[in-house]
Amino acid sequence: EGQTVYIPKVGTVAAAEDGGKTLPVSVKAVIKDTVEYSGLIPGREYLLRASVYDKTSGKLLEGVKAEAKFTPKATSGKTVVEITVDTTGIQGHNLVVFEELYALEASERLIAEHKDVNDKDQAVTVYNPPKDYPKTGDTTRIWIWFALLGAAGAGLIAAYIVMLKKNSKNKKEKAD
Repeated sequence: EGQTVYIPKVGTVAAAEDGGKTLPVSVKAVIKDTVEYSGLIPGREYLLRASVYDKTSGKLLEGVKAEAKFTPKATSGKTVVEITVDTTGIQGHNLVVFEELYALEASERLIAEHKDVNDKDQAVTVYNPPKDYPKTGDTTRIWIWFALLGAAGAGLIAAYIVMLKKNSKNKKEKAD
């Protein structure tokens, strides 16, 4: 044990809540960041900090951070950090999760990080809805339905009037 050297390493797989790589457009979209670590000392406490980089704009998302404390039982393992992101207004953007691993001793000490903007495993894309489909509540074509309904109603009334006249004429002819 005294001659063991621990070289901490972290890697990650970021995904949406459903496990896919596409986030919905939402005020509270959740990225589940599964962080695989190695080279940690079992029984010691660690802090994992995650932040989100918008690769499309080239900036870190302001105020979007999450952290998780954990105590590994083995030198290698996995832990999950959930990050809530407001994805409204960034449809179609690629988001990359950055991680920093700190040893919690007398003070926090950065011991490993994973910040690769080109790593597809640590990236997700915000869903970009098609522009040509009407949204729920879209009333731009409702006049068509009202016109069809009105025409059908007028047709029924006209047929009823014709039927009444025909019956009235038949009754008159029988009476004569």
